[in-house]
This record gives sequence, C-alpha cells and structure tokens, in this order.
Amino acid sequence: MHFNAFIKMVEGQVQAYKMDTNEIPTSLADLTAKDYLPKDAKCPDGTELTIEADGKVINPKATSSKQ
Repeated sequence: MHFNAFIKMVEGQVQAYKMDTNEIPTSLADLTAKDYLPKDAKCPDGTELTIEADGKVINPKATSSKQ
C-alpha cells in the first residue's frame, strides 16, 4: 500500500535529519523547512503523519482505527 512506502520514506528522512542535526524532528514541518521533504509531501489520503519522540513515524488515522 502507498501509505507504507510513504511512511518508510519519511522514516528515512527522519534518520537523515537525526544524523545531520543530532535531534529528532518533531513534525513534517521540520523536515520540509530543511529540505528533507518537499513542501507538498503528504500521505496519499492527505493525512499528516506524526513523528513520535523516538523518531517513529505513524499515521494517526491508521492507529486510531485499530483501537
């Protein structure tokens, strides 16, 4: 599914950001501001992903539907 590929790509950019800055980004905005992601990057359904404190990238819609 496209969501998984997009999430994996964002996770890779989170790791690149972490290696370059020694910090974990707190949002996609952090990644787009420093050109790790294009400004129009988003999930296929338009959902904004969440970056957890440990750097894990999640789709809040997918997480809430599993509860």
